[in-house]
Amino acid sequence: MEMLCGLYFPDSGFDTNDYRLWNMEVLEYLEKGKHAEEGEIYCMWDDARQHVVNADAKLAVICSNLMKVYGYKT
Repeated sequence: MEMLCGLYFPDSGFDTNDYRLWNMEVLEYLEKGKHAEEGEIYCMWDDARQHVVNADAKLAVICSNLMKVYGYKT
């Protein structure tokens, strides 16, 4: 997606930082086996889920705008 938007649609508003998995703190805890309280992990998990929802919404808007600009109807 990064390559397509970078090469063909540089003005689309696609920013790779919005879609990085490492923006989710819970992955660092799971990968490195760090210890945290159950409530903290739940909050991190909820933040990670919200990150995915937000990234999906941003991508949907970008794709919809690209389709409108290039003649497709949504």
